[in-house]
Amino acid sequence: MLRSQSKSILVILISFLSYYLFSKVGLLFAIPPGFASAVWPAAGVGLACYLIFGRLALIGVFLGSALANIQVMSGGYSGLPIAQQILPFIIATGTCLQMVVARYLLRRSVSLPVNNTHLRSVIKFLAIVGPIACIVAATINTTAVSIVNGLTLSHALFVGFTWWVGDFIGVMFFLPIVLSLANNEFYVQKKDKLKIAVPAAILFLLVSSIFAMSRQHYQTSRMEDFVSQTNKFSQQINLIENTITQQLAGMEGLFRASKHVTRDEFRRFIDKIMNPDINLRALAWLPKVNGSERRKYEEQIAATDFPGFKLKQLIGGNIQEAEHQRYYIPILYTEPLEPNKAAVGLDVSSHDVVGITVNKAIYTGEKAVSPQLSLVQNLEKYNAVIVYYPIYEGGDVPSERNLRVSKLLGLFEAVIELDQLVLSLYDESMADNFVFRTRYVQDEETTATFEANYRTDALFNYRASFPFFDTRIEVDYASSAIFDQNSIDWSSWLIIIIGCCVSTFSVIFIIIMTNLSEMLEQKVAHKTQQLSQKNDELMKANAAKSQFLANMSHEYRTPLNAVIGFAQIGKNSKSVEEAKSYFKQILDSSKLLLGIINNVLDFSKVSESDLKLEESPINLAQSVTSIKNLLTEKASAKGVVLEVIDRGLSDKTIIGDSVRLEQIMMNLVDNAIKFTERGTVKLTVVLTEKGNSTAELSIVVEDQGIGIPESKIPDLFMSFTQADESTTRKFGGTGLGLAIVKQLTELMNGKIVVESKLGEGTRFSISMPVEIYSSEITHAEENDDSEYQAQLELIRQQNFKALIVEDNKINQLIASKQLELLNISVTLADNGELGLEALEQGKPDILFVDLHMPVMDGFTMLEALKQKPEFDDLPAVIISASVSAEDRARAELLGINHYVTKPFLLEDLERVVYELLAEDNE
Repeated sequence: MLRSQSKSILVILISFLSYYLFSKVGLLFAIPPGFASAVWPAAGVGLACYLIFGRLALIGVFLGSALANIQVMSGGYSGLPIAQQILPFIIATGTCLQMVVARYLLRRSVSLPVNNTHLRSVIKFLAIVGPIACIVAATINTTAVSIVNGLTLSHALFVGFTWWVGDFIGVMFFLPIVLSLANNEFYVQKKDKLKIAVPAAILFLLVSSIFAMSRQHYQTSRMEDFVSQTNKFSQQINLIENTITQQLAGMEGLFRASKHVTRDEFRRFIDKIMNPDINLRALAWLPKVNGSERRKYEEQIAATDFPGFKLKQLIGGNIQEAEHQRYYIPILYTEPLEPNKAAVGLDVSSHDVVGITVNKAIYTGEKAVSPQLSLVQNLEKYNAVIVYYPIYEGGDVPSERNLRVSKLLGLFEAVIELDQLVLSLYDESMADNFVFRTRYVQDEETTATFEANYRTDALFNYRASFPFFDTRIEVDYASSAIFDQNSIDWSSWLIIIIGCCVSTFSVIFIIIMTNLSEMLEQKVAHKTQQLSQKNDELMKANAAKSQFLANMSHEYRTPLNAVIGFAQIGKNSKSVEEAKSYFKQILDSSKLLLGIINNVLDFSKVSESDLKLEESPINLAQSVTSIKNLLTEKASAKGVVLEVIDRGLSDKTIIGDSVRLEQIMMNLVDNAIKFTERGTVKLTVVLTEKGNSTAELSIVVEDQGIGIPESKIPDLFMSFTQADESTTRKFGGTGLGLAIVKQLTELMNGKIVVESKLGEGTRFSISMPVEIYSSEITHAEENDDSEYQAQLELIRQQNFKALIVEDNKINQLIASKQLELLNISVTLADNGELGLEALEQGKPDILFVDLHMPVMDGFTMLEALKQKPEFDDLPAVIISASVSAEDRARAELLGINHYVTKPFLLEDLERVVYELLAEDNE
């Protein structure tokens, strides 16, 4: 379960990263203004993940889409309205639904997997997953975006079309590539996948590069247009300082030309110098009034200009009559008067904010700009700054600072409401192209910020800075919505669309041609291989037939020569015994010749399907005994031991063809004796009941002969064939024996397996199903040796004890039960180490030891036992499945001559018990 969960998490992670990363690539192809990209690779990659991995991929795609769209949102996701926050998840849902629809349509409409060598199949596949399925996400997501963002119908249609095109191209281009690289049920794979991936990557990079250059060129050109649209506004801002400077200089000229300027003269003069393009709050004259002359001055101004005129101060936000001080600098003339009348008589030298700026102007003799402040005439707005310019007696600025106050005649001021000033420069024609945000920066700190519908998500923006006396005004320009709407980069849009379409069809062409080429190569290679094999088979068959004719000539002539020769000699022989010897040689040669002829006839019958198997009761035990009797002498003549083992045969009769069954065993055993110079040939026949009167017959023939090279085993059962020609020359034979054995075995619904090691021997194994004959034949073998039986009976009466050291529980049970039949009590141990411990607990009368066991094997235990003199007289028997000569030789070195080979019978245990315990019994 843990492995399954890890696999599921990996699928989700791969799908998430694939969609998210390719979404980032898609954003590079976004053509503003809009909410979609002209190419959306994630649509193709995400669909490929879903087709490859199944439903779990939808989770990863959903999360990747949601995260990518959240990150695109400006202004911070958490601060957006709830509708905006839900929008990414709606888009992710539409994306996943599109993939589900695409998969459903594929399964319903296309024969899978798609044969990518057929143009029609590929186009049908891409038409479903591309233009048809992509309508789903384009419709759902465009509707959601339009509702949430309040798009106009035309804008929504543009977004929907772009969305559909982007998904369409992403699917058409990237889906075939990914499916051709990964194993899946929808698309036929090819071996050399780089033949598709590399050209596709090159095409995509080429189109992307052209698109990037086109968009960069267009963006640069459009940016230049945008900057040019702001030039007029920038120039007007840049003229503010010059205009105010000229106005201040003009007022200075007025007062130097006349020692006494009336209010009407001042008003008429201001009307002339006021620039209608520069919207100033006021231009004013502020004379210096000595404290000693205050009353006289107030009475004079009240009588001529402003009835009830009094000097006043602004203290703590409240206007009150000015307190006595050394001098005053009140606002006297200000134009226009009506909106600024509240400021008349206000002493600026004692003002909390501008007092410092006034002193700065007086003592420097230069223009000084106040910090941002609220005007007396408009206390609700904190948006004004004031420029002060001093004028002195004699015209020039006194060189000594301490004389500048005493020589001061007064100050001119220009009152500026920053927002009104800047907005006055901004007309409707400009609003169609740009919006702006201004900052008033004094002493490197922004003290005022105001804007005209500034857009943070505008396509174009830049910042300009303009000096304003000893401060500066910074303006952030941003393109307007109208300007952005008119900035659609249709040229780049067409380049990427046409380029991707051409690339898509190029990739489809590459896929089809590559797979077609590969298919043709495979067909050519397959046909070439078939022709080569056929040619080799024909050459082998021709050589085998030639060899067969030569062999048959030799095989027929050799025994026939003996028959003819001994017949002639025997005819002329005078001795009866000598004649009998000749007749025996004739008989043997005749049998050999008959066997050769029978083999040829049998092979011909089997090959032509003329051989019919008989179905009659077979006494397997008798058949095995017959084989043993027939071949024991032949084996002994070569010094070869023929060992026959049968299990489950003594009381069972089967249905079958006894002649052909004996022929199989005869051919295999005869072959084994023929190719064995010395050693043992073993025939093992086992009948295993399966129930319902059925059983499995197993025939195994093992020899210790010359063996067969591994490369020759596949040809072993071919007619007229032996391992090599030298084998034929040395051992003779027609090469039909094993071919007949295989064919007869298959006729009996059996199978034959051969195992061989060169120089060590060969093992033929046959297994076939048989039917058990209902009438049982009992073959209870009786030992006529009364002495043997008597000794066994005496052994049963002695209550001997045995220790069996065996790791296999079944073998423990079998051995212990068989020994119990001899009335021998048994102790069991699972390995050699436990066996030694058991011996320490008590010495048995006989020891049975397996060789191959965990912890401590049998030989190691027996070697340890030899080191203990108290066990020297303990009789030991090895019971093992090993039949190797090395194991038997090692046992003899340990002084153990009794070796029982598994599987063993009760008679085998009786024999060793008799041999080892009978003498003690006596």
